Parts: sequence; C-alpha cells; structure tokens
Amino acid sequence: MKKFLTITGIVIALIIVSIALIPTPKDGPSTNSNDTTVTTTESSVQTEEKNSALTYVYDDEVDGPSDCTSLEKYDTEKEACYYTCTDQADCDRVDGLINKELDGWEQDYKTFSANIKDADADKTAVSDEKSKDVNSTQYLVKPGEKIALASGKDLPAYHKYWEIFAAISPDELTDKFVSNFLVYRDEKDDLEAFVLYQDSDQKWQLAINESVFGEETSKEQIFTLIHEFSHLLTLNAEQVNPNTSEKSCPRYYDDGCAIQNSYINTFVNKFWTPKMIASAKKDSEKLATDYPDNFVTEYAATNPSEDIAESFASYVFGTDSNSNESNETAITAEKLSFFADYAELVSLRSSIRLSLNKLTAP
Repeated sequence: MKKFLTITGIVIALIIVSIALIPTPKDGPSTNSNDTTVTTTESSVQTEEKNSALTYVYDDEVDGPSDCTSLEKYDTEKEACYYTCTDQADCDRVDGLINKELDGWEQDYKTFSANIKDADADKTAVSDEKSKDVNSTQYLVKPGEKIALASGKDLPAYHKYWEIFAAISPDELTDKFVSNFLVYRDEKDDLEAFVLYQDSDQKWQLAINESVFGEETSKEQIFTLIHEFSHLLTLNAEQVNPNTSEKSCPRYYDDGCAIQNSYINTFVNKFWTPKMIASAKKDSEKLATDYPDNFVTEYAATNPSEDIAESFASYVFGTDSNSNESNETAITAEKLSFFADYAELVSLRSSIRLSLNKLTAP
C-alpha cells in the first residue's frame, strides 16, 4: 500500500465537531399534561408530543447528521438532533445512554489527540534530523516558486521533483505557504513524502524521501505530489485557524481549527461520522474493510485529511492514476464530485493538468 503522510495531522481530530455536544449534558425534558410543547430553561431543549411519543429536540443547531449519536436522528428542517421516547422514565433512560455514548466520544478524542501530539513530535524530530543529515539536501523557497540551495548536494533530480510540485501548486499559494523543500534518503522508511507545518514561520515544508520516491514511476510521483499539495490546499491558514487552540475548537482540528465553510470541514460533515473516525483511529485497515465502497484507496481510510487528499488527487489525475488501488464506487464518485461543486477547484484542476502536460510533453 502506498504511504503518504501529513506530519502535522497524522491522524487528525477524531471528532472535533462532536465536542460541541459534549459540554452540554442532555438533561431529560420536563413534561406538562396540558401542553403539547414544553421548553426547559436549563438545557435549551424542546419536547414535542408527536403520535403519543415525546420528540426530544436540541434548539442549538449542529453541523449535520454526523453530530448525532446512534440513538438520535437528524431533523433537517430544524438542523438539530433528536430522539423519541414514550414517557419521562423512557426519556431519562435514553438520555443516559446518549450521555454515555458522548462520554465515550470525549475519551476517544482525548486519547486520539494525545496520540496525534506524540506522533507530530516524533515526525518533527525526524524532519529536524534529516535536515541536519549530511546526506540530505535543503532548499529555501523563494518568490516565484524558485528554490535556493541552503545545504547539501544540489542534484538535477531534486530540481525535477520540485518542478513537478511547482506545476501542481499555484505560484501564489506556494509563495504564501511553503518555506522550504527537503530531500533525504532513508531506505528503512517506506514513507514517500510528507508536508510539515512549522510554527516558527507558520509555513510548510515539503519533504521527499528519495529512496522511495525516486523508484516510483512518473505517474506515481505526480499522484504523490498532488496528494501532498492537497494537504496544503485544505489545511493552510485560510482554511483552518492556527491561532485557535485545539480545546476551544468546536469543529475539525488539524494545525488549526477548521473554518466553518472550509473544504475540510465540509468534507468531514458530508462523508465521515464519529463512529468512522473512531474506527479509523483504532484500525484504519479494518475501516476500509468495513466500508469497502467509501474510499478511493485503502490509505484514504487513515483519517479525513488523508481521505480528502487521496480524493482530490484522484479528482485531478483520474482514478486510474493509482490503478493498483483505485476503487470506483458511487460513494467515491460522490467524493470526486464534491470538488466539482467549487468553481475555483474546477479551474485549479484544469490548470494543474495543463501545467503537467507541458512539463511531461516529449
């Protein structure tokens, strides 16, 4: 299986969107035999009597169905989660089960978040180590997508790698968000490439492991770099807020709190559920097996950030670009169509294809 990595978000934000539910306990609704609708003042919840069953509804809007627990349904009109129960005792029972499930989400998130931080620290250390390695080469990225040697050997192959990335990434995005380019060799590591967010300048590093990347076909190299570019596209400072802490973020978090209408937040709400994210954390290969129609590649099941990166790469290059793993289903087709809903991404795909055709033309 091909391996890519978003170092800053190796597996990102279990269910940040669900955290918005956790601080507000679901107190059981009060009832009134004379009224069909009763509003409780403590939890801003309404109960409505429908067909002799109490329908429990949150007044607070949620982002989508993925915010609801397994015991709730999503009301599209009210944009809220609700459940039904027959009487007060039944409401209390269901309410307790919902709170128990939410507690599980919170614990999973805490564990998951700790694992992310540990992994980020490890990979940052790897990047630092490779940057200092005499066998590695470091370039500084200058305006106009130019690169200047900072250390190591300046080899033509490295410039070719950069030319591919520059053909994929728009000049303005590269100039704004990419500060350096690292090429290293590590035959013991099967990682092909990664991007790393750097707090020091709030920009990104692109790193390539030549011992793996250099053995790929031209098509595989292009797919890999489109994948890495996708992380920059969906996790840059215009898509996530790096100044918002993880604890205070009510949505998806990876190198910052996802902006409400960002690509990544919209993608997560549409294609991922809290259960899927929890499953990916424990065993992403099992998730891929459990949801065989949901991912364009097995690696896409790693987490939402890898999913959107694999999906965007397939959208740009076509699913046959990764023919050994590509999975064409109704759901993966919907994921590719997701990008077509954004005029700027449709234009970007055309621009990338044109630039790559010029670059690879004989």
